[in-house]
Amino acid sequence: ERRVGFFDVKGGVQLDDTRAPDGTVSPGVLSQISRATCLGTADGDARCTGVDALRAAMADADPAAIAVPEWARAGYRAAAPERRMEGLVAPGPYDLDPRGTPEQVLRQVLTASATRLEAAGLGGENAYRTLVLASVVEKEALVPDMPKVARVIENRLAVNQRLEMDSTVNYPLDVQALRTTAEARSTPGPYNTYLNTGLPPTPVASVSSAALSAAESPAAGPWLFFVRCTTEGASCFATTYPEHLGNVDRARAAGAF
Repeated sequence: ERRVGFFDVKGGVQLDDTRAPDGTVSPGVLSQISRATCLGTADGDARCTGVDALRAAMADADPAAIAVPEWARAGYRAAAPERRMEGLVAPGPYDLDPRGTPEQVLRQVLTASATRLEAAGLGGENAYRTLVLASVVEKEALVPDMPKVARVIENRLAVNQRLEMDSTVNYPLDVQALRTTAEARSTPGPYNTYLNTGLPPTPVASVSSAALSAAESPAAGPWLFFVRCTTEGASCFATTYPEHLGNVDRARAAGAF
């Protein structure tokens, strides 16, 4: 039975609802918050704070007024209005008072989240960058591979090599998929890491503590490439492109994608 005010965010969930390749829709953070605010009324109708109202509050509210952590405010202000809170709602259970205004509801969520993000070591001038990097790691890797994937990203950034991450291309499309289409990869936009150099402008998902610690201390190594190479989702890492192509062939032969 649903408990009013309660919701539980998983790592890798986006603000928006997302579609899987088979058409299944997964509720995003905003939908989860909205559902948690639904109160029954005497005539049997539920009264909820709608996703559109939450979205408007996210676009218009002063970051301090809704408890955006200080280290995230510059990134929050620079983001497109519909992306501002991406990554700032940490995974875990939330319990909110459903009766507040949209701003009050968001403030409750972000206050609880800020405590979790701080406990995971976030704070200070590079914290928002760490969160962005960790969100890509979250979407791209299983937990055991996260420190090495974080290293691949840092190694690419260090030599100005494009990240070419499918997760960032799929992010604004609200698609949950391992692969991207050629059309999506060739469509310009701030999250297209096949066309742009550097990290995306905001996180692309809620970030688990495993992904955060991987971003905070990546594994040591020279790798520049990785590919999901088992059907369970583990990654194979390579330093040179020919070595990577060998991993891709092995991944295909294993039916990994």
